[in-house]
Amino acid sequence: MMMYTRIALLFLLPCVLLFGLLNCTPNDALHRGECPSTSKTTLLVDLYHSRKQNHEAYRLTKGNYNYQGVFGYARVMDHLIRNDIQVDSLREKPLTDVCMMKYDAVFINLLHEDRPNFSDDELQQLQSYVQQGGGLFVIADHTNVYRHAERLNPLLKPMGIEVLFSTAADTPPSFAIGGNGWIKVFSFDTHPVTEALQMISLQTGGAFKTDFGVAKSSKSSFADYWDESDWSGFYGDWKHNGNVALEPKGPLSVVAANTWGQGRVVVAGDQNMFGDAWVHVGDNFSLFMNAITWVTKREKETPHLRDIPFPGLKIGVDMNHSKDAPGQTGPDGFYSFYAHLNRDRDVQARAIRQFDKKDDVLWLLSPQNTFSSSQRDTIRTYLKDGNTVILSFSSDRLTAATIQLLHSIAPDFRWETAQKTYTLDTKADREALLKLRPARIRAALPLSSELLTDAQKLSLGAAGMELDLPSSKSPTLLDIRSDWGKPFIQASYEKQTFDIARRKAVEKGELIIFVQDGFWRSP
Repeated sequence: MMMYTRIALLFLLPCVLLFGLLNCTPNDALHRGECPSTSKTTLLVDLYHSRKQNHEAYRLTKGNYNYQGVFGYARVMDHLIRNDIQVDSLREKPLTDVCMMKYDAVFINLLHEDRPNFSDDELQQLQSYVQQGGGLFVIADHTNVYRHAERLNPLLKPMGIEVLFSTAADTPPSFAIGGNGWIKVFSFDTHPVTEALQMISLQTGGAFKTDFGVAKSSKSSFADYWDESDWSGFYGDWKHNGNVALEPKGPLSVVAANTWGQGRVVVAGDQNMFGDAWVHVGDNFSLFMNAITWVTKREKETPHLRDIPFPGLKIGVDMNHSKDAPGQTGPDGFYSFYAHLNRDRDVQARAIRQFDKKDDVLWLLSPQNTFSSSQRDTIRTYLKDGNTVILSFSSDRLTAATIQLLHSIAPDFRWETAQKTYTLDTKADREALLKLRPARIRAALPLSSELLTDAQKLSLGAAGMELDLPSSKSPTLLDIRSDWGKPFIQASYEKQTFDIARRKAVEKGELIIFVQDGFWRSP
């Protein structure tokens, strides 16, 4: 299958995703109460005390919009299993009924009140396990949601980590992607758990009282204390109440790592940050793999787990020049679109802050911030290396950053609308593009493509994209055409044809330009 066909399948073609046996079948030997017998690194996943978003039951797939499925832990566990780590799940027995010391580490996802609490014997056995050299990786969250903090603290406080009954809140856009809860973290202590991290993102998470924090929110952050009467998640009021004893100000520890006795413990402050829809934002995936590698004491092995490439199609979605658009849920956001890219099990879409050239496809999503000369050179390198670069934008809201990039990588690109042609030739031509306002076709239009055999089965329209009528939800497309390259996807209306995307071979690669993108924006 050709590269561009595989890309298009992500968002155009319906299909049924069939699951293999990877992750679907629990380890039978474990459920008979036997100990693991293997030379592999072994990880015991506690599904007796926690079932939420577990990798056996939940996965982000096409057609699955259930919260648990969207943020299932399938992708991180897939990566561990592919790379020779034995992942066993304990579902129906307490931890006292399994030979825990035979495992290199225990993983405890977010605890909740629907499952049994730790018994005193389990707490003692877990703590003894870590002291004697075992690894422990625990997922916490915000505001004692699901009563997890009150269950975790008896386990973790002796290890020097206490989960606060608060949400780690910060200020957008510098330190938060959406609202005050989807925070960005840039401050890391030197530690194997934070190695190679530049930015991680929590999707409304919590913080810790600890001397062992290794990832910390900004100075402008604060711990928003819980409101037990808020049924939706014990959220507070998202305001600092002036009481720093109750609501500490930043920096706040949102990831903690400690050596306790002969063992190691890591606690992360958010469940969703490692879920399928968010794990590839920033360096969240690397953080998870760093944590697993450190608690299992294999951090010196090469290649490192975080560096082993995904075996399928790899897409890097630029978030640095789009004002974090892959994580934005507003009218200019592409959060749903970004999540959809990862619904295909054979695709990995990362929201990236730098062009690290690890991907088969580089997607430049509605650029808002200008590209430096070196960044433009790197984009051209993707094409020289035989990769695909996709630039997508809406032609009725072109930005200076988009025009600058087009002039650099596709200087001969042209638009045609209302019998007038727009080019990138002169400075005046480029300035005129900022005012380009093509007419709108108010309909969901049938598609055509010489490459996509099923495109004719689909209709496409953008909702809520009217600049003058922001409340309008009628489906629309732009009356826009181009003669650049070759047609990739087109739409038809009353014997007229409009362009959705054009494509052209550049160097050894391919450049695909979407001249409208409203159908991907959040409604």
